Amino acid sequence: MLYPFQISCLINAISTFSIGSFVFWRNRRNVINLTFFLLNLVTAIWSVGMFIEITSTTKEGAFWTAKIFYFAVFFIPVFYSHFILSLFNLYSQYKKFIYLGYGLGILLSILNFANLVIIDVHPIPDLFINYFAKPGPFYHFFLFIFGIYAFIPNLAIFKHYRALKPYSQNQYKYIFAASLLAFMGGSTSYLPVFNIKFYPYPNFLVSLYPLIIAYAIIKHRLMDIKVAITRAGIFAFVYSLVLGIPFIIGYLTKSWILPTAIMFFLATLGPLIYTHLRKKAEDLILAEQKKYQRILLQAAQGMVKVKDLKHLINLMVHIVTKAVRVDKAAVFRLDKEKNLYQLEAYRDREQFKKEEPLSPDHSLIKHLLATKEPLLLEEIPFIVKGRLSQEEISSFFKEHNFCLVVPSFTETTLLGFLALGSKPNNQVFTPDDINVFKILAQQASLAIENCQFIEEFQKTQEKIFRADKLATVGAMAEGVSHQMNNRLQVFAAIAGDLKDLVASTLKNNPNLEGKLKEDLQYCLKSLEKMEKNVTHSAQVIRGILNYARTEKDSSFRFLDIKEVIDIAVDLLGVKHNLKGFKLQIKASLNLPKVYGSNAQLSEAIFNLIDNAYEAIEDKETYYEVKDIPDQIEKQIIIEIEPLKNSLLIKIKDTGIGIKEENKPKIFVPFYTTKSSAKSGTGLGMYVVKRIIEENHKGKIWFESKYLQGTTFYVELPCRRV
Repeated sequence: MLYPFQISCLINAISTFSIGSFVFWRNRRNVINLTFFLLNLVTAIWSVGMFIEITSTTKEGAFWTAKIFYFAVFFIPVFYSHFILSLFNLYSQYKKFIYLGYGLGILLSILNFANLVIIDVHPIPDLFINYFAKPGPFYHFFLFIFGIYAFIPNLAIFKHYRALKPYSQNQYKYIFAASLLAFMGGSTSYLPVFNIKFYPYPNFLVSLYPLIIAYAIIKHRLMDIKVAITRAGIFAFVYSLVLGIPFIIGYLTKSWILPTAIMFFLATLGPLIYTHLRKKAEDLILAEQKKYQRILLQAAQGMVKVKDLKHLINLMVHIVTKAVRVDKAAVFRLDKEKNLYQLEAYRDREQFKKEEPLSPDHSLIKHLLATKEPLLLEEIPFIVKGRLSQEEISSFFKEHNFCLVVPSFTETTLLGFLALGSKPNNQVFTPDDINVFKILAQQASLAIENCQFIEEFQKTQEKIFRADKLATVGAMAEGVSHQMNNRLQVFAAIAGDLKDLVASTLKNNPNLEGKLKEDLQYCLKSLEKMEKNVTHSAQVIRGILNYARTEKDSSFRFLDIKEVIDIAVDLLGVKHNLKGFKLQIKASLNLPKVYGSNAQLSEAIFNLIDNAYEAIEDKETYYEVKDIPDQIEKQIIIEIEPLKNSLLIKIKDTGIGIKEENKPKIFVPFYTTKSSAKSGTGLGMYVVKRIIEENHKGKIWFESKYLQGTTFYVELPCRRV
């Protein structure tokens, strides 16, 4: 028959060895995992040896078993010291202390085999123990060493406790509680050595320490230790009553029928009583935490009602910092146009005003996309894959003293993330906290998506309104232009006839002098201005008509961009005399086709190279006016470069360039920098931008320096959009 002490030895051996092996195999290269395994291994050997000793049927067998398993006992305290000092990064400061411990372990082992620690074994029938060790002259020295190596590491950690991170402080509380249970339980198994008649029931507690420590090592979102102890205490209290009351009744009545019935009844009530008491206790202990969690949940429910995106993000930061009282909070949001995660809201403007946006290639963004889970600072070495990724993410956390990052997703898109600093008094972020933040982030993603939808809807409405107006212009354009052109032709004819008449009068009467000649010359200049303005007005009308026709063109297909550019270059040759100009097209072979409208793209490219031509002419005129020697290189270069899913077209000229104050106005409708009447309606670049970005879902931008030239960049998609 096995007695409780014997059973506890077997349970301790199995639990310590299995849990130690599990932790070791999770990370065999980590010294923390290794020392934890060795600590559990020698504890398991001690437990097995004690079981054999107390159940041995021969004195000699019990004696030699004691000698052998005490070899493991001598190393329990030094492995314990090595483990917890390594866990809290204090090993280097106490390296000599650890080395001394291993030396003392070897010395005690030698003394033990010389019969100076254990001298004999004797039976203790009162405690159902067949044989137990008798102490020798160095046994007290062994207990002293054991106590020193159990006490000093805890004293060292206690000295550095305030310098530890909140997570490490909470982790140490678990380690300390587990150590206390283990030493309390294990110490009772040494009492029979000194003939103290106390049955070592608490030896079962040794089985709890590897479970608690393994939880503290592996689990990074640790429950608050006060909550853990409270739950364990209430559980022990409730189930000691559930099991104890029937046992006492059975012992008194000598009958087990009634106690068994009572046990079933109490076992049914036990979970309900435990849940009720646990909730009441946690409400008292975590009153402040429960309060801000309720505020966050209420805020999460109300977020979807906010329609302004900027207000929503600022509201998130305000609520979190005020309710949770974290020292830092920031929201990074995805800018879809730039494809960057930019800082949108923060608690401390001075700290974050120079923060660079994060690209999708940043290790933190990649990790959040892969896991879709919040990330704690303490988790980075264990959860993030790759040393470079760990360093990059750790750098981001430590640079701003962040402790927690909570992502916000909509399906597979990472809309952004909330970054939080530490809680007051170095409190930890508990699993309950993180669950609440996950709910907040989920609701925030819905609210952000809602705000973005409203913004997009408003922009679409503006586009529709503008398109309606432009459609009206387009519908009226032909009729209006017909009426206006008729009148302009009349004005042009009258102006031309009068100009010819005045010019002829001046030519045929060379002797005219005085005021009459001056008046005729003035009339001639005025008629020339009138003719130019009539021509310019006709150009404006033609621009509106061309724009209206472009908007109507929807024949999209896959095109060879070189053919489109050739058409635009041919049109440029028709409009201008290209003598003296160098126009070069650089393109690689086998370019992918672009998806678009031939008519629209031809017009867009023609507008750009036409502007380049006129910019060179403007530069030539500028040099003539300034009386600068002609050194102008008349060159337009068109380069075509394939990208991943698009083509990039560069149109570079050596023209006059664009002044800094004019750059923001280049794509504004009806704005022009041209002074000539042959062009300059002000619609050209506006139409080009609409064609490229809205009709073809591409991009257009430029780089320019005044008097040095301009380069326009056009990126067009190579797939259907």
